Amino acid sequence: MKKASSNLPKWIIGWIAITLVPAGCVAIVSGSIRDLVWGMGIFGAITGVFLFVAWLWQTQRFSKVYQLERSGAKRLEVSWAYNFTETRIKLDGNEIGIISTANEAKEGKTFQLPDGSSLNIKIMPDSSKPKPEPTIILNGKPIPESANDPAKELKVASNGFIVGGAFNLLAGVLFSSTNPVWYTVLLCVLGITAPIVGIFIRRMSRTALNIGIVYGVIAALSFLLAFVSDLTGGSGSLKVIDGITSIFGNISELIQAVIYTTALQKGFKAMDELEKEGVKSI
Repeated sequence: MKKASSNLPKWIIGWIAITLVPAGCVAIVSGSIRDLVWGMGIFGAITGVFLFVAWLWQTQRFSKVYQLERSGAKRLEVSWAYNFTETRIKLDGNEIGIISTANEAKEGKTFQLPDGSSLNIKIMPDSSKPKPEPTIILNGKPIPESANDPAKELKVASNGFIVGGAFNLLAGVLFSSTNPVWYTVLLCVLGITAPIVGIFIRRMSRTALNIGIVYGVIAALSFLLAFVSDLTGGSGSLKVIDGITSIFGNISELIQAVIYTTALQKGFKAMDELEKEGVKSI
C-alpha cells in the first residue's frame, strides 16, 4: 500500500509556494521586508490550516459493513482509501481479497465466496459525494445499502418529496407578501401534503408515486403561472425589491419541480426491483 505520509513533502512544498506568492506580492507593493514576513505569517497560518485538513482527509480510510441479504446479519466489510489505492474485503472477519490499485477499483473486481457465490465490487468516484460508496453485486443483484441498492434509490425518492415539501412550505411563508394569494395557498398545501406522499412511497405505494407525477406537473405549472403573473404586474413584482423577492420565490418552486421529477424517476425503477424481491416496505 502506498503510504499517505509519502505525499507529505509535496503538501509542504505546496504550502510554502501558496504562502510565498501572495506575501511576496504584498512586499513588492509596499517595498518592505517586514511586510513579507508578516504576509508569510498570516497567509501561512490561513493556508496551512486548510492544507492540513485536506491532507488529513486524504489519509483517511473509509469502511462499511453490509448485509448479503435484507433479512441477514451484516457479514461483509469493505474498507477503502480515499484515493482508491487499496480496498480490502472481509467476510465474517476473514479477509477474502484486496483491490490493489485505483484503476482496478474503478473497473471492478470479482471474488468467489466460500459458498460459491460471485461477489463483484467497484468503487467509482462521485464528485457530488465527499465519501464515495462501492457498488457491490452478489450473484447479479446489488446487496442492501450498497451504492446501487434499489431501496436506497426509493429512499431518495421519498426524501425528495419530504425535502421538496419543506421547501414549498418555506417558500409559501417567506414570499406570502409578494406572491399571489392562490400561489401562496398552493405552496402551503404542497408543503404539507408532499411529505405524506414521501412516507407512503417508503411503504411501496405506487399510488403515492402516481400522485407524485401530479405534484411535479402542478409545481411546474404554478411556477409558470406565477412568473407570468409577476411580469404582468399581478403582484407588483416589477418593483425592484418585490421583483427580486418574487423571482426567487418562483425559482424555488421550479427547483421543487426538478426535485419531484428526479425523485419519481428513481422511485418507479427502484420499486419495480424491490417488488421482485418481495419487499413490502423500506
